[in-house]
Amino acid sequence: MKINSQNWDQHDYGYEVPACSRRELLEIANSVYKAVGYKGEGPFPILHLVEKVFPVVYGKYDFMVVSGKELGNKMGETFPNEHVMKIREDIYDAACAGNAFARSTIGHEASHQIKHEGIQLVFARKANRDLPAYKSSEWQANALSGALLMPCSKISSLSIDEICDRYKVTRSAAKTQKNAVKNEMRYGVVPFL
Repeated sequence: MKINSQNWDQHDYGYEVPACSRRELLEIANSVYKAVGYKGEGPFPILHLVEKVFPVVYGKYDFMVVSGKELGNKMGETFPNEHVMKIREDIYDAACAGNAFARSTIGHEASHQIKHEGIQLVFARKANRDLPAYKSSEWQANALSGALLMPCSKISSLSIDEICDRYKVTRSAAKTQKNAVKNEMRYGVVPFL
Protein backbone atom coordinates (compact mmCIF):
# COMPACT_ATOMS: atom_id res chain seq x y z
CA MET A 1 0.00 0.00 0.00
CA LYS A 2 1.42 3.40 -1.01
CA ILE A 3 1.49 6.06 1.67
CA ASN A 4 1.78 9.71 0.77
CA SER A 5 4.44 10.68 3.28
CA GLN A 6 5.82 13.85 1.73
CA ASN A 7 7.62 16.03 4.23
CA TRP A 8 7.53 13.30 6.90
CA ASP A 9 11.28 13.59 7.36
CA GLN A 10 11.26 17.27 8.32
CA HIS A 11 12.27 17.23 11.98
CA ASP A 12 9.76 18.58 14.45
CA TYR A 13 11.07 18.98 17.97
CA GLY A 14 7.53 19.35 19.26
CA TYR A 15 7.07 21.06 22.58
CA GLU A 16 9.12 21.27 25.71
CA VAL A 17 7.64 18.83 28.21
CA PRO A 18 8.75 17.56 31.63
CA ALA A 19 11.94 15.51 31.40
CA CYS A 20 11.60 11.76 30.93
CA SER A 21 14.38 9.22 30.55
CA ARG A 22 14.39 6.28 28.18
CA ARG A 23 14.38 4.04 31.26
CA GLU A 24 11.11 5.62 32.42
CA LEU A 25 9.63 5.14 28.94
CA LEU A 26 10.64 1.45 29.01
CA GLU A 27 8.81 1.12 32.33
CA ILE A 28 5.70 2.71 30.79
CA ALA A 29 5.87 0.31 27.84
CA ASN A 30 6.16 -2.63 30.23
CA SER A 31 3.04 -1.44 32.10
CA VAL A 32 1.15 -1.24 28.80
CA TYR A 33 2.30 -4.79 27.92
CA LYS A 34 0.91 -6.06 31.20
CA ALA A 35 -2.37 -4.18 30.73
CA VAL A 36 -3.00 -5.69 27.29
CA GLY A 37 -1.45 -9.12 28.01
CA TYR A 38 1.29 -8.71 25.42
CA LYS A 39 4.14 -11.24 25.70
CA GLY A 40 6.37 -9.85 22.93
CA GLU A 41 6.11 -12.83 20.59
CA GLY A 42 4.94 -10.91 17.51
CA PRO A 43 3.83 -7.44 16.45
CA PHE A 44 2.46 -5.31 19.26
CA PRO A 45 -1.33 -4.90 18.80
CA ILE A 46 -1.18 -1.15 18.28
CA LEU A 47 -4.59 -0.88 16.59
CA HIS A 48 -6.21 -2.89 19.39
CA LEU A 49 -4.63 -0.48 21.88
CA VAL A 50 -6.03 2.68 20.29
CA GLU A 51 -9.38 1.25 19.15
CA LYS A 52 -10.33 -0.99 22.09
CA VAL A 53 -8.12 -0.32 25.12
CA PHE A 54 -7.95 3.48 25.09
CA PRO A 55 -11.77 3.89 25.21
CA VAL A 56 -11.85 1.67 28.31
CA VAL A 57 -8.89 3.37 30.01
CA TYR A 58 -9.86 6.95 29.21
CA GLY A 59 -13.65 6.63 29.27
CA LYS A 60 -14.62 8.61 26.22
CA TYR A 61 -11.92 8.35 23.57
CA ASP A 62 -12.30 9.48 19.97
CA PHE A 63 -10.11 7.54 17.56
CA MET A 64 -10.87 9.15 14.22
CA VAL A 65 -9.81 8.04 10.75
CA VAL A 66 -9.88 11.19 8.62
CA SER A 67 -9.17 12.21 5.05
CA GLY A 68 -5.75 13.33 3.93
CA LYS A 69 -7.34 16.64 3.08
CA GLU A 70 -8.24 17.23 6.73
CA LEU A 71 -4.72 16.55 8.04
CA GLY A 72 -2.71 17.74 5.06
CA ASN A 73 0.92 16.60 5.37
CA LYS A 74 0.42 15.28 8.90
CA MET A 75 0.03 11.50 9.24
CA GLY A 76 -1.87 11.92 12.48
CA GLU A 77 -2.35 14.16 15.45
CA THR A 78 -3.28 13.57 19.05
CA PHE A 79 -4.91 15.82 21.62
CA PRO A 80 -4.09 13.97 24.86
CA ASN A 81 -6.15 16.15 27.19
CA GLU A 82 -9.23 15.87 24.97
CA HIS A 83 -8.68 12.11 24.37
CA VAL A 84 -8.78 12.56 20.61
CA MET A 85 -6.54 10.94 18.00
CA LYS A 86 -6.86 11.59 14.29
CA ILE A 87 -5.13 9.29 11.82
CA ARG A 88 -5.03 9.89 8.10
CA GLU A 89 -7.10 7.28 6.23
CA ASP A 90 -4.21 6.00 4.10
CA ILE A 91 -2.09 5.52 7.24
CA TYR A 92 -4.90 3.62 8.98
CA ASP A 93 -5.51 1.36 5.98
CA ALA A 94 -1.79 0.66 5.70
CA ALA A 95 -1.53 -0.12 9.43
CA CYS A 96 -4.43 -2.58 9.08
CA ALA A 97 -2.41 -4.26 6.31
CA GLY A 98 0.66 -4.47 8.59
CA ASN A 99 2.70 -1.64 7.04
CA ALA A 100 5.66 -0.88 9.30
CA PHE A 101 5.72 2.89 8.76
CA ALA A 102 1.98 3.18 9.39
CA ARG A 103 2.20 1.05 12.55
CA SER A 104 4.99 3.30 13.82
CA THR A 105 2.91 6.38 13.08
CA ILE A 106 0.01 5.08 15.14
CA GLY A 107 2.45 3.99 17.86
CA HIS A 108 3.86 7.51 17.92
CA GLU A 109 0.41 9.10 18.28
CA ALA A 110 -0.59 6.56 20.94
CA SER A 111 2.59 7.44 22.82
CA HIS A 112 1.59 11.11 22.90
CA GLN A 113 -1.69 10.05 24.52
CA ILE A 114 0.00 7.82 27.07
CA LYS A 115 2.82 10.21 27.98
CA HIS A 116 1.48 13.72 27.46
CA GLU A 117 -1.99 13.76 28.98
CA GLY A 118 -2.21 16.54 31.56
CA ILE A 119 0.45 18.75 29.96
CA GLN A 120 -1.06 22.07 28.96
CA LEU A 121 0.54 22.75 25.59
CA VAL A 122 -1.14 26.14 25.44
CA PHE A 123 1.46 27.28 27.93
CA ALA A 124 4.24 25.03 26.66
CA ARG A 125 7.25 26.42 24.86
CA LYS A 126 7.87 25.22 21.31
CA ALA A 127 11.00 23.10 21.35
CA ASN A 128 14.09 23.76 19.25
CA ARG A 129 17.34 21.99 18.48
CA ASP A 130 18.95 23.30 21.69
CA LEU A 131 16.46 21.47 23.88
CA PRO A 132 17.71 18.19 25.39
CA ALA A 133 15.98 15.27 23.68
CA TYR A 134 14.50 13.94 26.93
CA LYS A 135 12.48 17.19 27.23
CA SER A 136 11.12 17.05 23.65
CA SER A 137 7.54 15.82 23.20
CA GLU A 138 8.49 14.33 19.83
CA TRP A 139 11.56 12.48 21.13
CA GLN A 140 9.50 11.07 24.00
CA ALA A 141 6.74 9.90 21.63
CA ASN A 142 9.28 8.32 19.27
CA ALA A 143 11.16 6.59 22.09
CA LEU A 144 7.99 5.28 23.74
CA SER A 145 6.63 4.11 20.39
CA GLY A 146 9.85 2.18 19.79
CA ALA A 147 9.64 0.63 23.25
CA LEU A 148 6.00 -0.38 22.69
CA LEU A 149 6.52 -1.84 19.23
CA MET A 150 9.82 -3.64 19.98
CA PRO A 151 10.15 -5.17 23.45
CA CYS A 152 13.76 -4.68 24.52
CA SER A 153 14.14 -8.09 26.15
CA LYS A 154 13.19 -9.74 22.87
CA ILE A 155 15.25 -7.73 20.39
CA SER A 156 18.70 -7.74 21.99
CA SER A 157 19.72 -11.00 20.28
CA LEU A 158 17.93 -10.34 16.96
CA SER A 159 19.34 -8.84 13.77
CA ILE A 160 17.78 -5.68 12.34
CA ASP A 161 16.06 -7.75 9.64
CA GLU A 162 14.68 -10.16 12.24
CA ILE A 163 13.35 -7.27 14.32
CA CYS A 164 11.67 -5.77 11.24
CA ASP A 165 10.09 -9.09 10.26
CA ARG A 166 8.94 -10.14 13.73
CA TYR A 167 7.63 -6.78 14.96
CA LYS A 168 6.53 -5.12 11.68
CA VAL A 169 8.66 -1.99 12.14
CA THR A 170 10.87 0.05 9.84
CA ARG A 171 14.62 -0.52 9.57
CA SER A 172 15.24 2.94 10.97
CA ALA A 173 13.07 2.25 14.03
CA ALA A 174 14.67 -1.17 14.53
CA LYS A 175 18.19 0.30 14.41
CA THR A 176 17.28 3.08 16.85
CA GLN A 177 15.64 0.70 19.32
CA LYS A 178 18.42 -1.88 19.07
CA ASN A 179 21.02 0.83 19.84
CA ALA A 180 18.93 2.11 22.75
CA VAL A 181 18.67 -1.39 24.20
CA LYS A 182 22.43 -1.88 23.80
CA ASN A 183 23.05 1.36 25.69
CA GLU A 184 20.65 0.43 28.49
CA MET A 185 22.29 -2.99 28.87
CA ARG A 186 25.75 -1.39 28.90
CA TYR A 187 24.72 0.57 31.98
CA GLY A 188 23.43 -2.55 33.72
CA VAL A 189 19.75 -2.02 33.04
CA VAL A 190 17.97 -5.35 32.72
CA PRO A 191 15.47 -5.34 29.84
CA PHE A 192 11.79 -5.73 30.65
CA LEU A 193 9.09 -8.23 29.64
